[in-house]
Amino acid sequence: MTKEITLCVPKYVKKFLLSEPDYELLGPDTILAPQKSELGKLIAGFSRMIPYNQNIEPLVLTKSTEALTIQYLCKKKALDVPVERYATLVSFLDEQFRASLIREVSAIHAIHSEPEYAWMVRSFLDRRNVVTNDEHDKDMEWDTAKKIYRDHLERINRKNVRNRKLSQPVLSGLGAFCRA
Repeated sequence: MTKEITLCVPKYVKKFLLSEPDYELLGPDTILAPQKSELGKLIAGFSRMIPYNQNIEPLVLTKSTEALTIQYLCKKKALDVPVERYATLVSFLDEQFRASLIREVSAIHAIHSEPEYAWMVRSFLDRRNVVTNDEHDKDMEWDTAKKIYRDHLERINRKNVRNRKLSQPVLSGLGAFCRA
């Protein structure tokens, strides 16, 4: 049985999901999420038995959000995603976008280890048609896109500094022991 849910997602998340090869594009605002895809597994995890019809709440679209319809296959008629879990599902989709940006940019950054990574972020966004420079129809702020990867680099650097501090006494003690 084919079911569908309509979510109010940020524009950049919608463009990201529409450009992903895992999901079949059914219309301008509709994708089919297979059960074996990451989104299909996420929807299956959120689904639960609902023995009644849910109240459909109207979508509240803002300037930075758009409607996205996700169709998925489900064997049981009573299994459905509860309406109150839609916001959590949208936040997971946003995290999926951020994780994908970090993975792709860090893969390029590992090969081209230069301090300037803005062109790598721009390449990721251009492949997904995410607009950051048009004043009237902006999907995402350019500084926000760069900040996602910059925060990732700062977390890695803090972790490396902490690990170096933890390992210094052991390394310095071994040097004196080996010389003796």
